Amino acid sequence: MRFRGALLLASPVLGLGVVFWFARDTGVTLGEAGSLIPSAHHFGALAAVGLSLLGRGARIVFLARALGYGLGLSGGVLTQLAGEAAAAATPSRTGSDPARILFLKRLGVDVPAGISILAGEIMAEGLVLGPVVLVLFVLLPESNAVVLGALPYAVTSLAVPFAAFLSVRHPGSPTPPRPWTLVGLSSRKWREFRVGARRFRSQARALRRLDGGTIFRVLLVSLVNVLAKLTILPLLVLGVSPEAALGPLVAWPLLLLYTGSLLPPPGGGGAVEVTFIAALSGVIAEDSLAGILLWWRVYTYYLPAAVGGLVLMAGRRKRTLEEEGARELAEDPAEPASEGGWSRV
Repeated sequence: MRFRGALLLASPVLGLGVVFWFARDTGVTLGEAGSLIPSAHHFGALAAVGLSLLGRGARIVFLARALGYGLGLSGGVLTQLAGEAAAAATPSRTGSDPARILFLKRLGVDVPAGISILAGEIMAEGLVLGPVVLVLFVLLPESNAVVLGALPYAVTSLAVPFAAFLSVRHPGSPTPPRPWTLVGLSSRKWREFRVGARRFRSQARALRRLDGGTIFRVLLVSLVNVLAKLTILPLLVLGVSPEAALGPLVAWPLLLLYTGSLLPPPGGGGAVEVTFIAALSGVIAEDSLAGILLWWRVYTYYLPAAVGGLVLMAGRRKRTLEEEGARELAEDPAEPASEGGWSRV
């Protein structure tokens, strides 16, 4: 546990260390790096971050409502923020989906439906990302190799949900298979898995029968999310160097945000920062590169993770208060029950 905590702390520290080392190496003070970007461009980057979150939140809402759950937009956005916090603290962002499934459960969406919603999300991202890669491949011939680096992520986004649908198509016999028992899982857990698999199949069939309007809305907000992410770096750079070439400022974030973010260390362990510096040192002026990298990582990694952490902390505190209220009610039945909770978001 101590080793894991040290790893989680060391990884983002390494990323910041790369930024600070490069700033010092180029003779830029931290104050200069932090005050480099004009305020208007900060507001633009913040708007892009917000638009990306709204798009992702709306995508969850559309898919949840297609399965019969009346989820609100605030609930969808909070779910995505919870996922960002968990992703920032786990290798290869592996904690994002479990965290979002658990958060959706607190909003009244059962686990099989939550898995179906996230599978639909991943497929929508892949369906949008593929054409975006191909369009940028045509528009940015000087960055073709970089743009194509994001294509495996798009293919995987389509393959993983498809494999999940196939894996639960035939959940097996009532008796757990030998590998299941070898890892110490009980027959009761196997029965629960088979029940969940049947529920997941039912929800997956509902997603396959989505009407054209819902599919269009899901793909549209997915496209908004991708484009909003890709505008953050150009907004930051053009505030300092309006003459900078736009192509690499779009192509490299595409690769780093989708493929580079899946590196094993949480947050990339500094590899994202090193790649950014190596790739864009000829595009962005040397005395501006450290400050732009710092703010780009703030808006694409640190800020969503920090806000998501606050969401998780608030949710945990709310749950604690609800549990204390339930205990008090059990001790004094005359006391009215609280009607608060995340399910009303």
